[in-house]
Amino acid sequence: MNGALKWIMYWTVLNCLSVVTGGLTFSSPWVPAGVAAFWAVVGHLADQWIVPRWGNLLATLAGASFMAVTLWTIPWWVAGTEVRWWAVLLTVLILGTVELVMHRYILRYRVY
Repeated sequence: MNGALKWIMYWTVLNCLSVVTGGLTFSSPWVPAGVAAFWAVVGHLADQWIVPRWGNLLATLAGASFMAVTLWTIPWWVAGTEVRWWAVLLTVLILGTVELVMHRYILRYRVY
């Protein structure tokens, strides 16, 4: 369940920011879906292993940094994709805030 919610959230934010800001230009609709799936799998595993050990703030900062590096390097993996630095920052701020709340819930109710 956690992985599916993460995928929906990541995919929605990437697509919305792509349409609204123009700072993320993907060569195919499959690119944000793939990035969201990758982040969801890594995030789901990290929620089970990293969040309980590192705590909410440190785990969120690590996750946000991972997302920023991944998003920033997508143009090197996928031709025709453009990513602006401010769009990476905006994406990470939005997703990091949501993750901070989700991690609080995970830690409080021990639902991994």
